[in-house]
Amino acid sequence: APAPARPRAGRQPTSAAARPAPAPRAASPNQGPDCQQVSFKVEPEAAAAELGALPILDKPYLKTSGKLKVSQLCRYLAKKLGAVPTKLELVCAGEPLAPEHSLHFIRRTLWLDDNAELVINYRLNNDAPDEVHI
Repeated sequence: APAPARPRAGRQPTSAAARPAPAPRAASPNQGPDCQQVSFKVEPEAAAAELGALPILDKPYLKTSGKLKVSQLCRYLAKKLGAVPTKLELVCAGEPLAPEHSLHFIRRTLWLDDNAELVINYRLNNDAPDEVHI
């Protein structure tokens, strides 16, 4: 008579019911509320637009990670507008934005109407230095 099948060395036979439930996965760094995309419009402040101080972007609607910092957005806009990044100032709801603010922070604290499109304005700050020396 043939011998009964034996499990391979090191493995114990288990039924599906006897197996422990898999451990919950840790949240990926690319998931969760802070990683959600934010859609917004970027346009010159009304006074700057009237003076023609800064051009209007060809594509003013952007969608990016909510983790994006104002300093990063400022560098991007300066490149697109041909401006010096340190002379460009971003404003939301009339409030100047600090370089360390994220888009999520701006949406939660300054842009209080969740149903309205987020708008970030840009303007020239002629009082700012041409370069930042660290």
